[in-house]
Amino acid sequence: MMKRLYWLLSVLLLTALITAACQTTVPPTGDIPEPGEQIEPVGEVSEIPEGYVDTSMYRKDAPYTFCFSNSTTSNSWRVSMVAHLRNEVRLNPDIVAYYETDAENNPVKQVQDILDLVDQDCDVLLVSASVPAALTSVIVRVMNSNIPVVTVDTNISGDRYISFVEQNGCETAKMQADWLVNRLGGAGRVVLLAGLEGNLKAEQRLQCARETFETAGIEILAEAFTGWSSVTGEQIVGALLAAHGSIDGIWADSGRQASGAVEAFQNAGLPVPPITGEDYNGFLKKWKELGFDGYAVSSSVNMGAEAVKVAFDILQGNPVPSYVSVEPQVITAENLDQFVCSDLPDDYWAASLPEVTDELLRTGNCSLSRVEGASQEQD
Repeated sequence: MMKRLYWLLSVLLLTALITAACQTTVPPTGDIPEPGEQIEPVGEVSEIPEGYVDTSMYRKDAPYTFCFSNSTTSNSWRVSMVAHLRNEVRLNPDIVAYYETDAENNPVKQVQDILDLVDQDCDVLLVSASVPAALTSVIVRVMNSNIPVVTVDTNISGDRYISFVEQNGCETAKMQADWLVNRLGGAGRVVLLAGLEGNLKAEQRLQCARETFETAGIEILAEAFTGWSSVTGEQIVGALLAAHGSIDGIWADSGRQASGAVEAFQNAGLPVPPITGEDYNGFLKKWKELGFDGYAVSSSVNMGAEAVKVAFDILQGNPVPSYVSVEPQVITAENLDQFVCSDLPDDYWAASLPEVTDELLRTGNCSLSRVEGASQEQD
């Protein structure tokens, strides 16, 4: 009797298991996706804006070590740009270590500089390239080692970096050229004074200015590279005045060679024609003294500070733009007094932050409130 009972219970249990295995749970009709329909993931998905880079893979907690491989500090503009970069590092309490090298415009040295910096356990690397193509392979190695790279002022070849911070040289050149075209009423002869021959930025500015004048039908009497030298600018314009007698306008991408051009007109006893430059104090002082028709677009030394801000955002895991063009400040006769500083050296860059100016020049003779006022107006 007991055996028959055990057998019956076994059959019932087996039947129940088979029935359960054959049943399928059918979801509610509304939950069944149509063919080809995408199922939305659960939870919020953050979208990366167009032109931005997802940096979540580089997110880490503070404190941070920042490293900067600089190409050169061979002129006052680069000294000021680096000073703005250092100032921004100091202002950030989460950056506890900072290492910097100067390649002295030697690409071989800069490659070794970068390798040495990586040994300092950098959390992020900032680079201002001496020769773009020469640094590409070492930057790829750095990126492959999971160290994000931000390039500033001069980029590398290729796209193996996170963000490039600069001031768009072509836009600046066109702003200067457009002003000169308008001042000349669409007619006249101009001389184009570019920077350093072989320098990518200088050649880009020259090309963009040239295209603007050609489109407007302005005659280009001559164009020359000056090495951003006031002496060379004076020599070139002096020779052109001797040969041609008159020049209707001067396009210069920098106030340094523009200052030399002004001196050439003074030496020839001629009025200075409409002329462009940037926020180089030597040019601004001549403009203020002589009252000629001028126009300047600042060469933004604060791009060094902006590069540090971008690098910090990367370590926070925030999306950052792959390209940043720092907004320049425009100097005209109407706001010249807000920028020029007669008490400071020619090599002062008028769009500098007041605290950086004070650190570099160690002087309180200039009324820096005028510079502060100019910065506030730009904001």
